[in-house]
Amino acid sequence: MGRTATVDAAEARPVRIELLVIDLMNRLLDPGPGGVDAALDDVLARLGQACGLDRTFIFQDRNDGTQFNSHEWVAPGVTALKDRMQMIIPAQFAAWEAAFNSGQPVRVHNRDDLPVGSVERNFLEEAGVWSSLMLPLHDGQKRLGILGYDSRTPGRAWAEDEIALLASIGRAVTAVLMRDAASAAEAASRRHLEATLRALPDLVIEICPDGQLVACHSDKLPWLSGLVRAGIGRPLAEVLPQPLAEVLGKIVQNPPGPHGAITRRVGIASLVAQHRYEVSVAPMPGLIDGQPAGLLAVIRDLTTVEASSVMA
Repeated sequence: MGRTATVDAAEARPVRIELLVIDLMNRLLDPGPGGVDAALDDVLARLGQACGLDRTFIFQDRNDGTQFNSHEWVAPGVTALKDRMQMIIPAQFAAWEAAFNSGQPVRVHNRDDLPVGSVERNFLEEAGVWSSLMLPLHDGQKRLGILGYDSRTPGRAWAEDEIALLASIGRAVTAVLMRDAASAAEAASRRHLEATLRALPDLVIEICPDGQLVACHSDKLPWLSGLVRAGIGRPLAEVLPQPLAEVLGKIVQNPPGPHGAITRRVGIASLVAQHRYEVSVAPMPGLIDGQPAGLLAVIRDLTTVEASSVMA
């Protein structure tokens, strides 16, 4: 049997749940070194224990309209359902979907109150749930998922003030999921960008707005890329050959606009020969802490190209 089978629902509710909610919201908004997933698991566990529940969970929406159970806590003796809940089709639960889409919670006092044979009642019966509260998580008009609270005891009352407090946790969960999704999208975008840059036949370097070298995205032009890699974190003027450093330094001082680029040509004398390079500089996409992310400089060796043109 589940935990609530032996705990009176009214007595199980904390007298000062407001303080718990404040603490849990702070826990979500500052996940700490354990990360977002650990914070969500911790919040679900503490809510379930404090409210005398048998299961607390988060379902997240996919772009294809399905849902999956991303986080779950269960009381001792209660079977976890997470692994069985990885392909949920919300459209099958028409009554619940109507409420969720209008931003309303679904409150089931007793599953026997639901129509016999209904999809919703069958779902709860198969899960061993008698009472449930499910709150939609929305970002504007877009639904991100569901935050749910289950009890294996019939007749679990869901008071309005309790729902309001639990809904405030839902808003914090929404903020965390949005932030996590944005971070994941940014990381994916950066991985794609880095893969694209590595495929270019040119040397690509990243420069922060104050002129320090941030990264080298290829090993093209080995002698230059070697200088850049050795000088990561230092001002470009201290690392690059003077003619190249001067050209890049002027562009850093007056960078191109959000969708612009600046191209210059520069000659660098070596002990063997004169090298000519084309330097194209464009802003990195996105912002870091509200500030421009920096600049990408693409450096192409024109020496071979120009020599071939002369020979032709």
